[in-house]
Formats: sequence, structure tokens, C-alpha cells
Amino acid sequence: MANIKLTRFSPNRSIRVHHLKNSSPMFELHAHDSYELIMLTNCKGKRYIGDSVSRTEGSELLLIPPYVRHTWDCESKAQDIVVVLFGNELLDTSIPELQPTMHWLKTINQVVALSLDTKCKESLYKTPMLEMKRSNSVEQVTKVISILNSLRTSCDKTESYITATPQTWIPRLIEYISADEVRSFTDCASTLNVSESSLKRLLKKELDTNFTELYRHIRIKKAQRLLARTSIPISIIAEQSNFNSIRSFNEAFKIYSSLTPKQFRIEYQWRLNW
Repeated sequence: MANIKLTRFSPNRSIRVHHLKNSSPMFELHAHDSYELIMLTNCKGKRYIGDSVSRTEGSELLLIPPYVRHTWDCESKAQDIVVVLFGNELLDTSIPELQPTMHWLKTINQVVALSLDTKCKESLYKTPMLEMKRSNSVEQVTKVISILNSLRTSCDKTESYITATPQTWIPRLIEYISADEVRSFTDCASTLNVSESSLKRLLKKELDTNFTELYRHIRIKKAQRLLARTSIPISIIAEQSNFNSIRSFNEAFKIYSSLTPKQFRIEYQWRLNW
């Protein structure tokens, strides 16, 4: 199984929410390419964060940065497990009041672990997390931002930090592929200073994919943003997304998005001039 999960967000969403009740967190050791807020209530056992192993008791909330591996081994079923995944789309805001929290989030390099077994944490963290799944999309965004802001400015300063080293080669590779220039497999291996065979093994082991699929994933995501947020002609978007022809672009886009580029733009045209 892959260790790193590539999270897909709909163009009109920046958050994904999962809520399990009376369940054991039997996740494999894994990481996401997105941020994760995870809350477990009435859970006792061990948590594995990066190279750290520690006990967990009662209820807790953790903020896990991208590419940090984690899992739990609980002795009994948790009453609730709420997982909130969010990516850079949520951070893409110029609202002045949000800048301190967004800056803190972008620069955080440790896992924040917060015990929820006190009454004062109920309204700040536990209640909004429990309500997250049944909230509408706007409410989810406001709840997540409020939780993040509370974590950053917590007055009692009781948060504990777990030092965990994230995988660094994956974001470097994704950033390199995301540039406007065409990137070959050889170029990527050279940039990461590894052999092509080593990069092939890493992609299979860590992402359960190959270079062609990862390249298509990143370029189609770029095309989706351009289709949803601009009025650039589809033929130009195909070229900017490094496809050799409009036909190959249309075929790849339909497989990835279940819509043609034209259909996708019509469905999400409310984002134009956003």
C-alpha cells in the first residue's frame, strides 16, 4: 500500500471530511500531501507520528502537516474519529485578518497535539469538529479557520508539539513538475540527485504510482484551476499544461475528471474572474 496519499479536492471545495463512529483507527502508517486535523474521542492506546511513539488517553486533536507519517494503535474503539483534510486552496487567501494564521500554518514544521479532556476545549475544538461532517461547505471552512486560529493563539499554551520530519523529496518533485516548463523523468531524477531506477522505486513505494501518472495528476490539476478561474481558451490551457495536442489533453482530462474540459468549465464557470 502507498504511504503517501495524494488528496483530490473538487474545484469548488478546499476541505474533505470523514467521520467514523465507534471505530478503531486501523490506518496503515501513512501521510497526506495535504494538512490534516484529526480528532479522536474516548480513545486509549499508542500513536505513531514520524519516528515518535507515545501514549494517547481520552480525547485529543492533532494538526499534522503534509508528508508526516502517522497512525494509531488503540486498545478499544474510539467513540468518534473525525478527519479533516485541507490543502493549499484553503491557504490561498488575501484576507488581512487571516494572514497571521495562514503564515503560521505555512511555516509550521511540527505536529500539534492537544488534549480535549477539559471543559474549556469543548466549544473551541470538540463541538465544531463533531459538527463538521453535517455542516455545509462554507460552515466547514469557517470552522476549520476558527480551529486553526484557536490553536495558534491558545491562551493557556498547553499544546504539546511532536517533532516529526516530513518527507521532503515529494514536495520538491511536485513543485518541480508544477512549473510551466516540460519536465522529463530524467530531469526530475537529476533535480532530486537520484538515479532514474531509484526514483522509479520511490514513486512505487511511497505513492503507489509511476512518473507518467503523477505527471498527469499534477498537470490536470493545473488545467482544472485555469479552466475554473480564467477565460483562457482551452487550446491554450492544453498547451500550458504541457500536452502535445488538444486531443490528448481532452482524453486525459476526461479520464481524470469524468468531464470534458468544456463541460468542466461550464460546471465551474462561477469561478471566472474570482
